[in-house]
Amino acid sequence: MNKLKLTLLLTLVNISCFCQDSTLFVGNSMVKYSKNHTLEILDVILKAQPEVHVIDDVCSNGASLRSHLTTLAPHKENIFGSVAFGTDVIEKAETPLYIINHNFNKVLFQETPMTVVDSSLFYKKTIHDFRKLDSLTKNHSNQIYWLEPYATIYIHTDANPKVNLDSLYEVANKSFLFLKQYDSNLINVPIAYITKEFQKKYPKEDLHIGGMHPNKRMQFILACCLYYSMYEGKPDEIPFLHLFRNDRQQMKERGLKEYTYKLYQEYLQKY
Repeated sequence: MNKLKLTLLLTLVNISCFCQDSTLFVGNSMVKYSKNHTLEILDVILKAQPEVHVIDDVCSNGASLRSHLTTLAPHKENIFGSVAFGTDVIEKAETPLYIINHNFNKVLFQETPMTVVDSSLFYKKTIHDFRKLDSLTKNHSNQIYWLEPYATIYIHTDANPKVNLDSLYEVANKSFLFLKQYDSNLINVPIAYITKEFQKKYPKEDLHIGGMHPNKRMQFILACCLYYSMYEGKPDEIPFLHLFRNDRQQMKERGLKEYTYKLYQEYLQKY
């Protein structure tokens, strides 16, 4: 009888582990910035769903894919109970080991914005570093995602309101297409496209807090985009999060999540 109970218990544990969907985010402060950041918002959205989703990250301020390969070391636990990464130079980077040891279902890569929009830097660094990480991850994960460099959209809009956002976006889109040559199964998270269209329609709405860091509104838009792109979600599945009680901007949570979904579907049709 005891053996039977132990067998049933192990079976239930195995089923639970099998059904659990796990995702790793490899990036920097454009994904994980300040309190109530994008990943915290996404975590709340996912916990409201019937399926079990677990998200984890190796994100550090200013981190590039190169630094994830060479210079990042764990220094403390993050909000999801695993290691967060600092920028101390060490003999062996920990991000590749973290990918190998955990077998995530999904892994998302995000590069520093200015590297991606600078063609010379892109060829010298991003493609080479992405190929290394992509090759490693494909052996341990089911699906790999690429996050578009969205901050360059609102940075250039602030500097020059008459900038051609469509041309600016095409630079980011070409970067993804080059990466897709090395991994035909790579899936794009089109947050730069959504940011571009949002800025065109609502040019007076702020999306960042000084420099290039996203404000709460941009973080919510990004969390919605990640949910639609990586989890095949719908707007009505996103719970009300009470994020903008004192926000005087034009669009609140319902409008933002629905408009983000509309732009995401528009991207899928165009590209």
